Amino acid sequence: MDKINYLEILKRAWAITWGNKFLWWFGLLISFGFPNLSYNYNIPLNNYKKGSDIDAGKEVIGKAMGFAVSHYKIITAVLIALIILAVFFLIIGILARGGLIKTIHDIDNKRKKSFREGFKEGKRYFWRLLFSGLLVNIFLIGTGIILFLPVIFLFYMKSFLLGFVTLFLAIIIFLPLLIISSFLKNYSSMYIVLGDLKILSSLENAYALFRKNIFSSIIMALLFIPIGIAIGVALFFISLSFLAGLLLAGFVMHLFLNKAGIFIIASLGIAVFLLMFLLISAVYKVFCQSAWILFFKEIAKSEKKEEVVEEALSDKKIPEPEGIKMDG
Repeated sequence: MDKINYLEILKRAWAITWGNKFLWWFGLLISFGFPNLSYNYNIPLNNYKKGSDIDAGKEVIGKAMGFAVSHYKIITAVLIALIILAVFFLIIGILARGGLIKTIHDIDNKRKKSFREGFKEGKRYFWRLLFSGLLVNIFLIGTGIILFLPVIFLFYMKSFLLGFVTLFLAIIIFLPLLIISSFLKNYSSMYIVLGDLKILSSLENAYALFRKNIFSSIIMALLFIPIGIAIGVALFFISLSFLAGLLLAGFVMHLFLNKAGIFIIASLGIAVFLLMFLLISAVYKVFCQSAWILFFKEIAKSEKKEEVVEEALSDKKIPEPEGIKMDG
């Protein structure tokens, strides 16, 4: 395989990102479509046996249950609305991702594109992108259940030593699968959009491509760590400067409007900060997607002289990586 110029890929990705600002709308929709949720549980294990804590916990649970029973209609309506909203944003995010991949590819090949055209083309790949991601996630969930269910059983049976050993082995097995799955979803989505492949064909091609380019793929992924850290540090200092400006503006407004002035400045500051954060996130997502597409095209192009996949199980032959048109 030809030597990959990672720096050149990043430069070209930034040129595409900065030179075509309408792409940021795709990044914004993807940010809404694929929220990064995290859950933080704080369990006081050192004093869980204390009766006061148990009583307090029972009281909180009792109040929560009572509120849920007395307001079940409102809670049900809110949950349904949240589910509908989540599904809507998921659909928008998948459409935007398909449109972004296709649009970046066309821009790289010197074709003029617009947001409307790209988003419209994203509809063509919606179901394949959705189900290819679902297949990988179902595999991960099933594997996780198989690996971690014995761990839960061992801890339940108070076999802590064997439980910790099994947990360690399960993590060692599961982490590589988690990493591989991220590459599979990334490459398969590009095979679907750029090569117009079916779901299983895209996943098979994605695995074959990753297997032949493991080292270079990992290097490409690692390059985003310092970039992300640099953006985080820059955002931190920008936030500090922004906060200092808000405090000063709040002090001035307080002299004229008292508490109302502080409320106005705080509301305006929060809105501006959220918009700034979403804009930076959108630009970063477009940049990352551009870099991955350019990298993908580079390694897929290098496989032209090699057989990457065998004959399909059906009568048709699965399109090989060279089936993607590498114009320009």
